[in-house]
Amino acid sequence: MAAAWINFPGFGNNTEEVDAAELVGEITDSGPRDLAAGEPTLNDAGEIVSYTVQPGDAVDAIATRFCIDRYSFKAYNDTSGWDVQPGDVLVLRP
Repeated sequence: MAAAWINFPGFGNNTEEVDAAELVGEITDSGPRDLAAGEPTLNDAGEIVSYTVQPGDAVDAIATRFCIDRYSFKAYNDTSGWDVQPGDVLVLRP
């Protein structure tokens, strides 16, 4: 994977070299909750790969539910903001 420079908001102008988004560990579904109540999509191996946004869902709640940090989550989905709309399909596994 190609290296990229990432500037994490809230950390001043500090940058660190990181590889492109990659999954570290396993995705764990901690269960439906307020703001993240939909069902994930599984691949043929039974691994969680995506999530379809439901009305009232929020990115932070979805990321927390699946134990993915918000910066990786944002990188997987190539989004500039945190707004999601019902029906959006979010990548949970790069």
